[in-house]
Order: sequence, then C-alpha cells, then structure tokens
Amino acid sequence: MLNFFEKIKFNIRSKVFIIYLIITFLMLSVLGVVVFCFWFRFPYFYISGGGVLFSLLVLVGFFSGPICTLITLDDKKSKKEFIFDLFVILMIQFSALSYGVYSVSHARPIALVFEVDRLHLITYADIDPRDINELPEWVSPISLEPVRLLGIRGAETEADRISMMDLAMEGIEPGQKPSWWRTYEQSRLQVLKNAGNMTDLLNAHAEKEFDINLGAISASQGALAGETKNASDLLWLPIVGRKSTDWIAFIDPVTARIRGFVSL
Repeated sequence: MLNFFEKIKFNIRSKVFIIYLIITFLMLSVLGVVVFCFWFRFPYFYISGGGVLFSLLVLVGFFSGPICTLITLDDKKSKKEFIFDLFVILMIQFSALSYGVYSVSHARPIALVFEVDRLHLITYADIDPRDINELPEWVSPISLEPVRLLGIRGAETEADRISMMDLAMEGIEPGQKPSWWRTYEQSRLQVLKNAGNMTDLLNAHAEKEFDINLGAISASQGALAGETKNASDLLWLPIVGRKSTDWIAFIDPVTARIRGFVSL
C-alpha cells in the first residue's frame, strides 16, 4: 500500500504555499524568541501589552505572505506572471513585517523608573521627544538590552519645579524624561520610605489574598546576603504601564531590590 503522502498531487501553487508557510513560520519563531526572551520578559509582556502586538504581527505575517500566495498564484499564469506575483507578495510581506517589528520595538519596555511612590514602566515610545538627545547609549529601539531599573532626581531649582508642573499639564511624567533619570541606588532610601507593607496590601486587596501570599512566598526565596527571608516583611510598590496598572513589585525591606511580581 502506497504511503498516503505519495498519493497527493501538489501543483506549483501548493508547493510554493507550503515552502512559503514553513519559511514564514521559522521567521516568526525567531521574532518570537526576540520578543518573549529579550524585549518583553515577564512580567513586562503583560504590563506593556506585548502579547497583543505580537499576535497582530503573526497574523499580518501569515496573511500578507502564505495566505496571499495561496489566493493569488495560479498555475495557468505564465512563468513571468507567476514570478512577478510572487515578488509583489514578498514585497508586501516584507513591508508589513518591517512596520510591525518597528512598532513592537518602539513599544518594548526600556526602563522601570521609581517615581515617588510607584514604579513606572517606560517604553521607547514613552520618551519625551524633546529628550531624545539626552538618551543614554544603551537606549535603542532595536536592542537586546534588558529593562533597566532606575530612579529620578527631585526638583533642584524653582525652574525644575515649574518644569515639572508644565510637564504634568502635558501628561508627561518625570520618568519619561531621560534628563531626570538617575541610578536606582540613589533612590533606595526613598523607595524604602514610600513602599507599602504587606498588611496594608492584604487589607486593600482581600479578594486577592491567596495570590498575594503565594507571590510573596515565591519572592522571599533566593534572598541575597542581608535580605529578608520572611514573606511578611516584604514591601511593595505598584507598577504603572501603558496597558496595565494591575501589577505590583515586591521590594526587599533592606536592599530595596525587586524580589518578585504579582498581578492584582
């Protein structure tokens, strides 16, 4: 008995579709590794809406390539027409994917910035355009740099205070201004001062008690030298992002290091 696959008669369009489908799948798999392992690591994937963006990129990639090939190509066309149609489809897919990658790269998180009493997840698109020249060398939309943990400096002069008020009126937060960034260590004491405690967190979100306790226990593991091993001693700060405000970070009460995350 002949193998089932040997009975199938593939025309040229079917062969091109299958080859194109495999190539597109491999290409999107590589992009998936970049997106999930570098640009939108946990939990930033959820906070920045990386899942929706990548899903759209996948749909565009398959529809503008293999699906268009299956619909458009016809065995009755001449070789010249066949090649021209395939070339046009390739250009459409390349343009669509290029724009998609560009959009995803600009939506990727680049910094988690401590602002007074919260952590603000900053994407490349969040940067105030007037501060583009102030960007550190490690900031680039097409880069595999991990999200940096930063703080911001306070208003040092009257001009700074006026500037902050003007920016607030424009809907621009201090964390969106690279010229205001400083190291997280420089904000450590302020982080410890303004972070909330576990008791207040559990009282405010009693319906999430199980998730909070589970997240705190997990965060308490792997303590470094001098850090707490007691989940109830952890502090916390809310995380604000473009697509979500439902996440918090557990903060060590001694070093102010982020120990873990949980969604509320």
